[in-house]
Amino acid sequence: MMDDRNIDGARKAAEAILAGYVDGARKAAEKAALAGFARDGEEVVYRYEAFMQVTDSRFDAVALRAASVVIKQAKSGDREARRALHDGIAWMLREGEMPPTPILEYLLDLLAANDGPGKRGQPAHQYYLRDSAIRDAVEAVVSDYGFSRTRNEATRDSSDTPSACSIVCEVLDGLGVSMTEKNVERISDPLS
Repeated sequence: MMDDRNIDGARKAAEAILAGYVDGARKAAEKAALAGFARDGEEVVYRYEAFMQVTDSRFDAVALRAASVVIKQAKSGDREARRALHDGIAWMLREGEMPPTPILEYLLDLLAANDGPGKRGQPAHQYYLRDSAIRDAVEAVVSDYGFSRTRNEATRDSSDTPSACSIVCEVLDGLGVSMTEKNVERISDPLS
């Protein structure tokens, strides 16, 4: 049987990680809205951060590497990455700034090609921030408090011993994020 202090400590650790995500996502969405990215949601936060990486790539090698990832995503058909990249290029050109070589090459390829519309469906990074926070919270509960990542599915309802995933699911619910324990297990699965 787990010590109640251990369970409380695990809940507090998971809550600290997940509350940071919830607060950070809200603040980033507000910052993105102030910068002219009107809609709420993680895709807007991603687009704002990608835009900043693209525009900062003019003088920052780390941002240039990050912008290269955005370029790769845009070339693969990711609409949000393409929009952020195009917004960044347009801003640089309006400001009279010469885009760095990788961005300039992307622009020249774009102007020379007619590839049609991008891929449909949800962008791969739509839930990246949320899922990263959930994985971090589950990992903290497992490594710092000794809980198993999951519970035995056959005894889940009759067992009073929580798992890292059940604790994280409970904390998410307390933060207003509705998610099943099974979904937390799927997200935190190291093999997925």
